[in-house]
Amino acid sequence: MYSKDMLTGIILSSFVLEIRINKDKKLAIGYRTTVSLVARGNLEWLNAIKRSLLQHGITSKLNTKESKNRPSPLLRISSIKNLTKVKTLLKDLPSKNFKTNQFNELVDLIADKKHLTLNGFDTILKLKGVI
Repeated sequence: MYSKDMLTGIILSSFVLEIRINKDKKLAIGYRTTVSLVARGNLEWLNAIKRSLLQHGITSKLNTKESKNRPSPLLRISSIKNLTKVKTLLKDLPSKNFKTNQFNELVDLIADKKHLTLNGFDTILKLKGVI
């Protein structure tokens, strides 16, 4: 198991922020936004991270199915409840690879349900770099 500080360092250095936007006619703005943190690596390492995350009340999903497009296992943290816990774990620590400010803004936007408004959706598109 990793300590809290080691886990924080692993998240900042190895996890990537993933923003997915899919069409959904059921929603008022017509799009569903999914935010998650994703890490790739060998299975033993990802299992150790998953167990360490559980110690902090953060659940994650481990996908071990390999394909042509994705040869290595994948660990994903996705629900807003878990992302909020990661946000408190990270505080405002800077990182070269991980955009902490962007992550914090997205989590706040989703937690406040502003991602369901047109202004919130525009903010997400700007953060993603689409507009």
